Amino acid sequence: MAEQSTERRGRLAPLLAWTGGLVVLVAALALLATNCGPTPLEKAFPDYDSKVEKLLDDDLAVWKRLLALYNEQIQSGGAGHAKFESYVKKDAIPTYDKLVADVAAIQPAEPELQKAHEILVKHAAARAAFAHLLAQNLDVFSPEAAGDELGRKTSAAEYAVQDYDKWTHDDQTRVADARFTELRGLRNDFANRFEKFQGHKIARAELDDFIRKEAIPKVKKLRAGRFDEDEPSRLLREAIATTEEYYAVLADSLPMIERQLTFAEESDRLSKEGDDLLKRFRDELKQIRNKL
Repeated sequence: MAEQSTERRGRLAPLLAWTGGLVVLVAALALLATNCGPTPLEKAFPDYDSKVEKLLDDDLAVWKRLLALYNEQIQSGGAGHAKFESYVKKDAIPTYDKLVADVAAIQPAEPELQKAHEILVKHAAARAAFAHLLAQNLDVFSPEAAGDELGRKTSAAEYAVQDYDKWTHDDQTRVADARFTELRGLRNDFANRFEKFQGHKIARAELDDFIRKEAIPKVKKLRAGRFDEDEPSRLLREAIATTEEYYAVLADSLPMIERQLTFAEESDRLSKEGDDLLKRFRDELKQIRNKL
C-alpha cells in the first residue's frame, strides 16, 4: 500500500504543478488587464476638464471687461456710467448667474474631482456675488455721487490753510494768529476722528455729531471775529471760511461716503476671494493631471 501511494503521488505531482502554475498565470493576467485599462478617474477627467475650461474661458473674458470698466469708473469719477451700468446688468450678471448654474450642473463622481469641484463652486459664487454687489451699488459710481462739490471744498480749504501757513513761515519774525492755531488744532482733531471712521472705530453718527455740533460752531465763532484789511488777515479769513464750508458739505456727504467705504471693502474682498479660489482650483486640477 505504501508503494502504491508513493507511486500515485508521483503521477499527480506534474498535474498539481501545472494546475498551480495555471492559477498564478490567470492571476497575473487579471492583474495585467486591470493595470492596462484606464481608471475611473482617467476616464472622467478629460470630459470634466473640457467642460470647466469652456466655462472658465467665458468667465475670464467677462471678468477682464468688467474690471476694466470698474476701474474706469473709479478713475473718471463716474464718466461713462451708462455704459458701465449696461454691462453690469446685461452681461456680467447673466454670465455669472449662468456660471453658478452650469457649475452646479456638473457633478463629478470621482472623489478627487469632487474635491476640486467644490472650490470651483465657491469661485462661481464669489464672481456672481461681485456682479450683484455692483448692481446694488450703481449709484455709488454715478456722477452725482462722485462728490465734485466736496472735492472742490476740500481743495479750497487745504490751499487756504497752506497759504496762511506759508505766510507765517516766509518770515521768521511773523507769528501766527491764535485763531489759526485753534483752527489747526480743530482740523487735526477732525482728521483723527475721520481716520477712525474710515477704520470703523467710530460710527458715522458720532462723526456727524462732532462736525455739526462742535467743529462747525467753533469755526463759525472764529469766523465772526474781527479781521484787519491786511494780507495776513485776508489769508486767515479765507482759511477759516473755506474750512467751515468744507465741514458743512462733508457732513451732508457722510452717508454716501460710508456707503462708498463699505462697498469698496466688500468688492475688494469678493474680487480677491474669487481670484484665490480660481488659483486653488487650477492647482487642484494640475495635481490630478500629474497623477494620470
